Amino acid sequence: MAIGKLNVHVTTASEMYPIQDAKVVIKDKGGRILFEQTTDADGMTGYVDLYAPDPQLTYKPETAETSFSTYNICITASGFHAVEVHDVEILGGLNTTLPVSMHPVIDGRRKVGEFLGGPATVIIPCRKERLVQTDHLSDTPNVGQLGDVTENVGENYDDIYIPPPAVLLPLQSGRVGSNTQIPLRRVFVPTYITVHLGVPTNTAARNVRVPFVEYIANVASSEIFATWPDASLRSNIHAIITFALNRLYTEWYRSRGFNFDITNTTQFDQMFVPGRNIFQNLMQISAQELARYVRRIGFANPLFTTYRANACGTSCLSQWGTVDLANRGFTPLQIIRNFYGQDTEIATTPLVQDIRTTYPGTAMRLGSPLSAAIRQMQVYLNRIRQNFPLIPLITNPNGTFGPDTDAAVRQFQRINNLGVDGVVGPATWNRITQQWVAVTRLADLNSEGVRVGIGPNPPNVVLRNGSTGENVRQLQWLLNYIGQYYEYVPNNLTVDGRFGPMTQNSVREFQRNFGLNPDGVVGPATWNRLYDVFRSIQGSSPNPAPITPTPIPPTPSGGNLVGTVRTAGGNLNLRGGPGTNFSIIGSIPNGTTLTVTGEQNGFYNVRTAGGAIGWVSRDFIAITPRQVRVATAGGNLNLRATPTAMGTILTTIPNATPLTITDVSGNFFRTSFNGINGWVSRDFIQFTG
Repeated sequence: MAIGKLNVHVTTASEMYPIQDAKVVIKDKGGRILFEQTTDADGMTGYVDLYAPDPQLTYKPETAETSFSTYNICITASGFHAVEVHDVEILGGLNTTLPVSMHPVIDGRRKVGEFLGGPATVIIPCRKERLVQTDHLSDTPNVGQLGDVTENVGENYDDIYIPPPAVLLPLQSGRVGSNTQIPLRRVFVPTYITVHLGVPTNTAARNVRVPFVEYIANVASSEIFATWPDASLRSNIHAIITFALNRLYTEWYRSRGFNFDITNTTQFDQMFVPGRNIFQNLMQISAQELARYVRRIGFANPLFTTYRANACGTSCLSQWGTVDLANRGFTPLQIIRNFYGQDTEIATTPLVQDIRTTYPGTAMRLGSPLSAAIRQMQVYLNRIRQNFPLIPLITNPNGTFGPDTDAAVRQFQRINNLGVDGVVGPATWNRITQQWVAVTRLADLNSEGVRVGIGPNPPNVVLRNGSTGENVRQLQWLLNYIGQYYEYVPNNLTVDGRFGPMTQNSVREFQRNFGLNPDGVVGPATWNRLYDVFRSIQGSSPNPAPITPTPIPPTPSGGNLVGTVRTAGGNLNLRGGPGTNFSIIGSIPNGTTLTVTGEQNGFYNVRTAGGAIGWVSRDFIAITPRQVRVATAGGNLNLRATPTAMGTILTTIPNATPLTITDVSGNFFRTSFNGINGWVSRDFIQFTG
């Protein structure tokens, strides 16, 4: 026998917030409770030792069926639906993390096939045996719908079943693809990929939008054994990445009218199991190799990299065959060429979608020289720790990589299932950037919700494709906000007041997952359900919107924005928080100069000359223009139409460009460049005067 280690990481959907004090119960297959843990402030249990067979058994097909152990995990938390995960795979000698997304409880009873619903509290024991038997492994049309509940109507839990690795399954592949090179189309790595949980024509199956790196690590954990030699793992992951990039490059499904990028059925694509555990070494390799793909020499397009468990002819990778070649000393490239031909190569694409700043090219670690890239990374980590408080604070984010930065990087790597070495290489850099985008997006949504006027009651209006106006803006904001907590609801809408195909698709996915008729029309039933879900999130969020200011990053000049009170002659109320619902704690005369230290929900956080601190309406403050310059790691800075991370990009501004800022909103400064007015992220601005 050997020992494998399991860590359970519990968060809201999209990994926005960790859920502290969630109860995690680990049971063996006989129903015996082995461990009971509670999660810490970062939503983690820490690693637990569990028995597993000798990992050498995973090296041969004839012994692989008995080469891993499985356990059942039950997770409960007050205000959230309980989650039960069956058949969590443990391999000897390896660390694995089970990422658990929990959804706020919503009043109402669950229907067959409905993902959400149930009573208002979560107090249930772990069940002692599997209550739902489904055939996950056949090639029939229901393949890939893992975890769909078919019994026990109205019970308050979400079931997830993890099948054996695909190399153990006698599946017949009907995969079809294209190796056509498409003129002017570039290869890029997406930040997210939309996966259809069923065969392409199954309209009842759900779509889920997941980070691309997590998708790759999930497929790898589902397809192969993480105990295999490193060269075998990397060659398989190259094939997995390239297969997905080929689907994106050729727009295989979207060009055929589908609203997803790939399916999770091995009959058509790759095995993806939503909610399964991820092996740490596969996550690390996936992050390291994310931008590398297989192509023919002289061609740009990703190869259609078919693969099977055993021998499958020419231009097809044998998963078990990679183990033999790796044990014989083959490199990943040699293994790839052995199966796909000597005219193949492993290329790198510099294009990573939505990653705003390219990796600077040199790994950063304790003692690295002062640099703008280090300062940028420090600002990102300090913002992320507002959601994940066990990440240590970097007290002076000035571009020097000291012990506090090293500690913050290591904790970030630990939370994200990366190698914990304190080194910020491409994998850690991209993950930091991706998570910063996610947490600032939610902060932007909180501020934007005030601007679009979300009221206490739903609008009395019917909306459909072609509708326009403020009610559409409210709808788009609600869908984006809800999508941060329910991963099945697309949350990448532009809040522009125009009801188009993307808004209609998001409405349909919301309706499908909340027990409504998915007709894409927003009438009274859909409006009421939207508001029910929104209120449930407001009541269940483990980290509600803070009332503290968003700090302006430290600058060499120590500068802050300065504003002057401009009323019609009377005093301006100083309040205890960012809103008129907060108490008045003082008043400030017209013409008074204030230091502006932050902004939230249309209110400035200010400090008077006498040291009083509070919030004032931004409508009565005139900001004094300040001289700044762009301070990126070398790339250009986006100038956006609105002060949000999703605002339309108007143009880009080169590094070191001098600018004048005239206002602040959330995490953005207002400025002008080449006659174009817009907003820039203040994380990349340095005061000069």
